[in-house]
Amino acid sequence: MFRMTTIDSRFTDVAWEFLLGCIYLAGNGAVIEEKDREIILTSPWVSDLDNPNFKPKSMLIQSVEIDSKKRLGRLSEVLKVLVQYGYEVKVVTSKPGCFKWKSNWDDSEVSKDGDLQRKLASHGVQVIHNKENHSKAISTPIGVILGSANLTGNGFFKNSEIMQLVNRNEANFSQTRNIVHRKAIPIE
Repeated sequence: MFRMTTIDSRFTDVAWEFLLGCIYLAGNGAVIEEKDREIILTSPWVSDLDNPNFKPKSMLIQSVEIDSKKRLGRLSEVLKVLVQYGYEVKVVTSKPGCFKWKSNWDDSEVSKDGDLQRKLASHGVQVIHNKENHSKAISTPIGVILGSANLTGNGFFKNSEIMQLVNRNEANFSQTRNIVHRKAIPIE
């Protein structure tokens, strides 16, 4: 039987620690296998999450911020630094203004969404449009978080969400990573 931990609060900090942990490993000389260089974030829509109050229990963020010389409380900065440290970062989402999952886009939201996607792409993040994908996941070589939270301010900081956590040392980790990849990345 597979064991998965369900988290209904503080998953934001867990997500940040997974992402920053990848930076920490690469920045401190860990040999990262090719299969572990892929990081996938999936959500029908994505915001440039600002996590100004992130205070991990460890000294992780301070160490990573000192090494990278960046403030890493904003998602776009974290993803940019991951690319700089040699990770293949993929954000799977809908095109700006796609009505498949959200029907009430206004012009400013479409513009903001497009600006973020262009910003991410300009820093080497692969933005993959998949209007059929409704999954919400963050898949890293450290762990996978998947569940109901969109990668937006509401999903991460406001709404009541339930997320499942699969750590690298769990038996179903590789299977979970493969499922996120297969379901999120469209076959060409």
